[in-house]
Amino acid sequence: MNLLDNKKNLSRTPPLEALKFRDFRLLWGTNMFAQVAQSMRQLVNYYLVYEITGSTIHLGLTGLFQLIPMLVLGLFGGTMADLFDRKKLIFLTLGGGFLIAESLWLLTESGQIRVWHIFGFVTLTSLVGIFGGPARASMLAKTVPHDNLSNAITINWATGQATMLIGPLLAGSLIATLGAANGYLVSSIFFIPSIIGCLLIRTPGRPDNPSPQSESSKGNVIFKIFSTALEGARFVFSQRLLMSIFGLDIGVTVVSYFRPLLAAFAKDVYKVGPASLGTITAAVPTGSILGALFILFSNRYPRKGILILSSTVFYSICLGLFGVTSNFWIGTLVVATLGFFDAVAVTIKHATVQIVTPDHMRGRASSALLIAGMTANATGTLEVGLVAAYIGPQNAMLLASAICLIVVGLAWAFMRTLREYRI
Repeated sequence: MNLLDNKKNLSRTPPLEALKFRDFRLLWGTNMFAQVAQSMRQLVNYYLVYEITGSTIHLGLTGLFQLIPMLVLGLFGGTMADLFDRKKLIFLTLGGGFLIAESLWLLTESGQIRVWHIFGFVTLTSLVGIFGGPARASMLAKTVPHDNLSNAITINWATGQATMLIGPLLAGSLIATLGAANGYLVSSIFFIPSIIGCLLIRTPGRPDNPSPQSESSKGNVIFKIFSTALEGARFVFSQRLLMSIFGLDIGVTVVSYFRPLLAAFAKDVYKVGPASLGTITAAVPTGSILGALFILFSNRYPRKGILILSSTVFYSICLGLFGVTSNFWIGTLVVATLGFFDAVAVTIKHATVQIVTPDHMRGRASSALLIAGMTANATGTLEVGLVAAYIGPQNAMLLASAICLIVVGLAWAFMRTLREYRI
């Protein structure tokens, strides 16, 4: 089948076609429960950091501690997913997530939790994500035929956003009624069905067609890992479309990652409590679900590059609107709109990485996307935290809006491959 035929088949795929495949449903469920747990834990982290310190700078520092493992080991997570059994990597990282949540629960329940504990476990969480994220992403591509891959990624993304709606709402309610410790406890429980689902997947976890370079170096595991990582880096850097996607993602997110500031907006701008913090945090994935559904039902529109750039423009405008409103419900609506436009761009980016990358490279390509996303998020968390500490959270969003519009303008002018990208 040639590329044109394949693109036509992708555009004709029914919206929920990928759910017909058993192992995709299991992996989808595995991801769903794990993401609920992770989004719950993240909200409790932000809440406790701000409660303990009252400082947006400390909120920003959570991003720094997330960033450190990514900068040191980022590409090696994808390398491991391209060399070793992906199902085993998923299982081990899910177990690690469970132990992190349990440890935070014990510390908080006993009254011994300190901000440095949270920073330490944020670092461990980032480490787990480095190895688990690429393994899950590349494993997903093995559970459906290639013609259904874009559909599977979009369904998985939409469900992930739904879990980010459920997680913060549940965490906010638990904090308000039973305390932060129980937020951690319930998040750990959600890892249990996720681990069971992983064990039930029948599709082999080994990557297809391992690269000749990695095969020839089996006698030296360390050399094999480094050489395979280098091979992946060469591949990613050789793909102009992928580099354009990563560049735009980093350029926008570093200055606009508003989610950690929601705790400051809730307490200092809107004057509301933890339950309302859960509501406004959940508005992001609510919009993201609608954005992913938009992609599912508009897959016949071929100019995906234009969709990425135009959605990023509207995202930038909404940042400015978020910065000027002092009303909680208007702010919540704007945050949901931010989630919508972010999801449109990100869903296409994730699908593109999997579609243009051969299976034996998918772990490393997924890792590169993860590095770009997590590095941008972590750097953005630090950057917006520091800026908000000096000029206030609302002015920080106004500044981010202006910079993002400049970044998109530069992308339109100089990233022709992205601008003309079709599928």
